[in-house]
Amino acid sequence: MSSTADSTSTTPPSAEDTGNLIVLARQAILDEKRAVFGYELFDRSTAANTHTAASDAALLFNALCYAGSEALSGKKIVFINCTHESLAGGHLELIHPEKVVLEVPTFAADATPEQIAQLLPTLQALRTRGFRLAFSQDVLRRAYANWLPLASFIKLDMLAIKPELIEPLVKYVRTNSQATLIAEKVETAEQHERMAALGVKLFQG
Repeated sequence: MSSTADSTSTTPPSAEDTGNLIVLARQAILDEKRAVFGYELFDRSTAANTHTAASDAALLFNALCYAGSEALSGKKIVFINCTHESLAGGHLELIHPEKVVLEVPTFAADATPEQIAQLLPTLQALRTRGFRLAFSQDVLRRAYANWLPLASFIKLDMLAIKPELIEPLVKYVRTNSQATLIAEKVETAEQHERMAALGVKLFQG
């Protein structure tokens, strides 16, 4: 199974540099019947070389202003990658929380417990405002125990997890959280069938 990203290229009407294209791409997240559940948005502009709080705000602004109404005001859920800094950004005031899932990165492996704990109030505030949060399988580590109850979605990277660990991880998520699992980077029918047999209902190729 594989879902490729489609993209929309637009140029802001007020842009002084008309050669500076804004390239928004989206990758479908499919349910077990291969119907589209939602889309993950990406900024693939030539100027977007790094993922920063500013690029997060630009991605959302460009999606709202230049990609048409379907991206954020249609019926599908939109997943947007965030930095820790952008989670407190004012740009999130522009959107309805029920339409967006914020993908929250974990810290580097050398992060201290204090660093991880410092972000917890921000995540709790976002949940209180109605935003749903998505995490990678790294949130299942002991250091992130206080984050786990806040997860609405957890993505399991099929290329990063040893095959023998997949079933125990699925069971752990079911036992210790209310999160919906998404099998990510699903590249073969066998992977899809295995995850479906474990009860996973959302897939991202």
